[in-house]
Amino acid sequence: RKDYAGIKVFSKDILGQTKDASRQVALTKIMQEADYAEIQNFAKSGEKTQAAEKLYSFFKENKTSPLAKDSLWQAMSLYYSSGLVIDGADLAIVYAKAYPDDPRSIDALKDAAKNYADNGFLVEAASTLQTLTVKVPKDADKNIEATSELYLLDGNIKAAQASLNKLLNGE
Repeated sequence: RKDYAGIKVFSKDILGQTKDASRQVALTKIMQEADYAEIQNFAKSGEKTQAAEKLYSFFKENKTSPLAKDSLWQAMSLYYSSGLVIDGADLAIVYAKAYPDDPRSIDALKDAAKNYADNGFLVEAASTLQTLTVKVPKDADKNIEATSELYLLDGNIKAAQASLNKLLNGE
């Protein structure tokens, strides 16, 4: 069994003592990997919500790390599997903004829109569908129609009409 906390402390101590840039990068990577591995072990304990929070914190603190993308995706997945679908949907939006070119961002947005709509977060669902309209032009008409319907259900007739005008004008 690895002592991840010890590895992080030792690496941090050495990091503070070195001026060599390549060594600093390597030590930072070691600390990030130890932190990520520690969170992975924690996630195995079954505390999905806490693990999701830790993974999201890791993402926020290590956005340049190659592990950041996976930590955010895992956090989102853990929220969904814990039944915290709105938290999962919120992280799907974060994921799509952080990694707009990742093909998984489209699936994340589709899941977010569905979960928002299913739970009565109509404005959030409509906003997410508007984002999908831009990202997936072949589905634009369908998403604009759904956006309009969601605004109508929410009682926002002007937004519903504006959405339908986009469809009619081919925007």
